[in-house]
Amino acid sequence: MDKTYGSFSKRLTRSIMLVQLVTIIFVALFVILSASIALQTMTRGFFLSELQVANESIEKRLNSVEVATNISVVDIMSQLGSPETIYTSFEEELKPNDKLIIGFAAAFEPYYFPNQGKWFEPYVYRQNGKINRMQVGSETHDYFNKEWYHKALQAKKGYWSDPYFDDAVTQTLMCSYFVPIRDENKQKIGVFGADFSIEWLYDRLKKMDTLINDYLPLVPVKTSENDENRWAYNLLIDGKGTFIYHPEKERILKDNFFEAIKESSDTLYNQLTRSIANGEKGYQEIKIDGQKCYIFHTSIKHTNWSNLIVVPKEGFLIPTIVIGVILLAIIATGLLAAYWISRHSIRRATKPLHMLAKSADEVAKGNFQAPLPELKHDDEIGLLRDSFGNMQQSLTQYIEQLKITTAEKTVIESELNIGRKIQMSMVPNTFPEHPKFEIYGMMTPAKAVGGDLYDFFIQDQLLYFCIGDVSGKGVPAALLMSVTRSLFRAYSNNERMPNHIMSRMNKALCENNEQNMFVTLFIGILDLSSGTLFYCNAGHEPPILIHNEAQQLDVEPLLPVGAIDDTVYQMQTIYIQSDTTILLYTDGLDEAMDAENKQFGRKRIMEELEAAIAEGQVAPQPLTERMSRAVHEFVGDTEQSDDLTMLVIKRK
Repeated sequence: MDKTYGSFSKRLTRSIMLVQLVTIIFVALFVILSASIALQTMTRGFFLSELQVANESIEKRLNSVEVATNISVVDIMSQLGSPETIYTSFEEELKPNDKLIIGFAAAFEPYYFPNQGKWFEPYVYRQNGKINRMQVGSETHDYFNKEWYHKALQAKKGYWSDPYFDDAVTQTLMCSYFVPIRDENKQKIGVFGADFSIEWLYDRLKKMDTLINDYLPLVPVKTSENDENRWAYNLLIDGKGTFIYHPEKERILKDNFFEAIKESSDTLYNQLTRSIANGEKGYQEIKIDGQKCYIFHTSIKHTNWSNLIVVPKEGFLIPTIVIGVILLAIIATGLLAAYWISRHSIRRATKPLHMLAKSADEVAKGNFQAPLPELKHDDEIGLLRDSFGNMQQSLTQYIEQLKITTAEKTVIESELNIGRKIQMSMVPNTFPEHPKFEIYGMMTPAKAVGGDLYDFFIQDQLLYFCIGDVSGKGVPAALLMSVTRSLFRAYSNNERMPNHIMSRMNKALCENNEQNMFVTLFIGILDLSSGTLFYCNAGHEPPILIHNEAQQLDVEPLLPVGAIDDTVYQMQTIYIQSDTTILLYTDGLDEAMDAENKQFGRKRIMEELEAAIAEGQVAPQPLTERMSRAVHEFVGDTEQSDDLTMLVIKRK
């Protein structure tokens, strides 16, 4: 069934448009993000600066009240002779402060004026253009139990009370500033205070509301059913969070800001309340009255008040959305125009490719002599046509060469298979039963042929055995392996000293060793009658003795055979107890690597042997097969990196 192919010009057009689209989207996102960040930074700066301007205006008024009060208290303290003189001095001090202060009051310690009783709280205030007097202190108005009295009496400089509504006398929202009164002995005898109307604050903060709502043409947020639409508004709170100013007048002095933001997460709530309590200047996202907003805040000096601007969060999104919509419209229009222009141009440019594709299809079917179209292009398409012509010639030559190479490779593979069989036949593959020992070995080359070897034979109640590893792999190692095995057989025939055998083999292998190859080799001769093992090690892995536990055989660190011809090899001896197993192996066991290039290692060898001892599987064949399974499970599907050979001997 013929396969249906799509249009390359369409695919190329789509790819180009996709790249353009992704690029434009990233640019648009960057522009939108930058504009959004710039707008928000500018807006935050505007709100914080407006708070600062408002605070300066408020602080100026409060400072004027403090100055007037501090001046007046000095005059008052000089006229403490009688209650009447106090009232008179209050009236004199109030007259020049008609635009700033509503009234002056004092609260004296109990029985300071004995004829006035325990409570004496003279109050002089202005109402309807007249100055009035009254004595406020009484059992029902026990100022000694009021917080403002004790804090004012203890204040070092002065104390501002929380705002309150005077429903008894002036019917005005006000707050009071108090300072201690001292007698001629500098002892505190009471407090003196000025009542300060804060009605003017509402006019000031309403103007600020209008200003911040005119700053950006954003979606307005309605703060109440009766109030005008607004998207941002101002708040003024005292240290406890009570609203001193709120656009919804019914919430003033009744509702609490901290209660209004309790729906926010604990983290945001705690951060904002802590920042306000510390008198810090800043902003934070918070939920107020169920609406996500940004709160800009700053503290007012001389008081525990905080001035705040509340901006609904969605207000910041409108400019970003508008910019995004405009950019998307521009992008869509530009991409549509670019698509049609690109499609037409690419279709004309790729038409010759369609002609070349038909010719290439004929070549793919084996018709290497198929004619190619004549093109007048000197660009990449013309180069492609010439490349197809060269490919036809190269394919013809390659097919002929491949036939020759395949035939040669078949011969080589056949010869390697024969070589593998010959090599495997050179090492013992039958293991005799003997009353004094058991023996078993295995060899697994990493390639078709390898460089590992092992051998053994019995002569005059002596078990001769060896295990070795030729440097390198493949055919060169296999050839040196066969030479090494032959030398072992030849020199062991009439020799009972393993070090002498090793020395003779070393000299023979060093002769004409132009490739500088060498063999790590271990030779052992086990006296089956006495159990004495005579051995010599030439740089090979130390064997492991297995009895009640597994331990490494002590060997001298000598050079491999074939390295230096005058190397002196030493013989070592050890007594092998009955039921002791000797494990000999090449580095293909401990250096076997898994997919992460981690080696099997001697530690895992010892752990596996300890497990075999515990399970009683220390006979040569079961132990060899167990170690083989362990290393293959470790490497998994990873290709074998080195020849793996083991020889296990057990003295009965």
